[in-house]
Amino acid sequence: MKEEVIKALKSVIDPEIHINVWDAGMIKEIKVENRTVYVKFRPTSFLCPIALKLAVDIKKALLKLEFIDKAEVEIVEHKDAEEYNKFLKQW
Repeated sequence: MKEEVIKALKSVIDPEIHINVWDAGMIKEIKVENRTVYVKFRPTSFLCPIALKLAVDIKKALLKLEFIDKAEVEIVEHKDAEEYNKFLKQW
């Protein structure tokens, strides 16, 4: 399962650096429990202007996996992480 999660993460490309979020080292943690995947995501910079967009793209990619019903993405080390994480939990 983890390999399929990584494959999904590799489909999310950061348009500013043209590298996927996995290979760019932005994924700091992955947990898969039951039909839920939890991902900790650290953008390329504390001020990254597209951090929320990337987090939403990550969540969308993970939810396409057949064995996943719920995807939780947490943004860390970003100036707006708290606000963005509240949005991501509701979405």
